[in-house]
Amino acid sequence: MALYFCRASPDATSPQVLGWILFPIEFVLNAIFFPHAQTHVRGNGTALFVLVPTLLALYIVFLLIRAVVFRAFAVRQRRQP
Repeated sequence: MALYFCRASPDATSPQVLGWILFPIEFVLNAIFFPHAQTHVRGNGTALFVLVPTLLALYIVFLLIRAVVFRAFAVRQRRQP
């Protein structure tokens, strides 16, 4: 019930801002992984539920890449006399 109200409340606002923020990200990912999928602009509530896990996943990928690069740089610095 609480999830319904969290999702329904942002959809009540007239400008669908979050849907337009999510659209380019979802369009590119759909074009890469699901070429035949059609991407639509979502309402604010639905976009919020999709945008938060998407940003979290991108942040985790960023942290993993940063850790690998840092580790490679640290190993290279240790080998130099």
